[in-house]
Amino acid sequence: MAIRGYVFNVTRYMEYHPGGESELMRGVGKDATSLFEEVHRWVNFESMLKACFIGTLIPDFTIPKQPKSTSSLLSVPGNNLLKLPGLGKIGGKQYFNVGFKQTEEEVIILFQSDSLETSVENFVCNISNDGLSMHVDFISHKQSLSYFIKLHKQVKASISIVKREVIEIALKKAEPGSLWDGFGSCKHTQPFKNRLLSCTLISKSNITHDTLQLHFRLPESCHMLTPMGAHVFFQASIEDILIRRPYTVALPCITESTCANDPNNFYTLIKVYETGALTKVIGNLSPGDEISVATFEIKFHIGLISSFSNILLLAAGTGFTPMVRVMHHCLFNTDKKVQLGFFNKKELDILWRNDLKTLKARFYSRFTVDHVLSQPDQDWSGLKGRVSIPLLKEMLSNFQIDTTFVLVCGPTPFTTLTLKFLSDMKVKSSSVFAFT
Repeated sequence: MAIRGYVFNVTRYMEYHPGGESELMRGVGKDATSLFEEVHRWVNFESMLKACFIGTLIPDFTIPKQPKSTSSLLSVPGNNLLKLPGLGKIGGKQYFNVGFKQTEEEVIILFQSDSLETSVENFVCNISNDGLSMHVDFISHKQSLSYFIKLHKQVKASISIVKREVIEIALKKAEPGSLWDGFGSCKHTQPFKNRLLSCTLISKSNITHDTLQLHFRLPESCHMLTPMGAHVFFQASIEDILIRRPYTVALPCITESTCANDPNNFYTLIKVYETGALTKVIGNLSPGDEISVATFEIKFHIGLISSFSNILLLAAGTGFTPMVRVMHHCLFNTDKKVQLGFFNKKELDILWRNDLKTLKARFYSRFTVDHVLSQPDQDWSGLKGRVSIPLLKEMLSNFQIDTTFVLVCGPTPFTTLTLKFLSDMKVKSSSVFAFT
């Protein structure tokens, strides 16, 4: 029998049950939570039946019809607790509490967790073409979960997500004006897989001589607000070989506080290589063309830097891309000091050079930029060479090391060498993050 999501083999407990075997048999072979709550709500069954525990209940439930109610949790018997197997820990607990409420115009799915790290950006939603079902993916730096929701009636291809006391996913009813008398069903699906989306190129522009900024629009039926530092996966079949590469989601601009992505659009920077199979395909896209993009993966989270007052960004080439949103956030939303050590070959390779000058002028007391060129022209008056311990010491000289967090990104040799130098300098590993 199952009680509150736990499954027990009660054969050995039959003779000890105070109410007798016949009473216990009423709950055998099914979810007996409601029966248990009627009589034994105060009993510590977890301890009493510990030796009989065999697993957790796999939910495959349908929400009961509610002709008059406009707000209700999903009806999991007992304490409305949805406990799915194999979810990992979220805020120390292994479940999402999933529910719903509705108005005459909308049906709203509720995802509740005790995790403080749960935000709108962690949820990716995709409505089916017929509007009768949807996938909800939860993606964080700790674990990723997928849910399939079958809806009682049709909804439009429109999604909005907000966080109040819980995450609320609002869907517009295809036929508004009345309350549904049911909701549908919800399943946790596994294993988790990044979902493929067909994205449309809206525009592209040159940031440098070989680097493009591309603006893509997601399908109308999809909601994805990619977290800071996360990357999506572009995918294409080239000469019958499926090629997939990660690219970090950036910003449409970096000099304005209002520059941000929205749930239906994203921007990325891509350096086009002559010998790059996928970058050439992406670079040759024209506005209106579509390409497959898989949902994001994330390893960085903003909580890593929250307790530090100084941020040192060490970037080489397009390795600056995952740092763009971190820099923008720190400058416009915090009082942190930010220093960028930007390594490139030549002056013409520097991404957003004029915009960086604008930011430096605006945040002159909190933002500094050190450009370092390995192949400078003769008239270059800035820093020259490659990453080194003396150079890193110079960049760190303005900060107290205990209050400084270091972010590193670039080609693998640059990242590997920089991490080694930081370690040799006794910079704590807990104060360093490398985008890889």
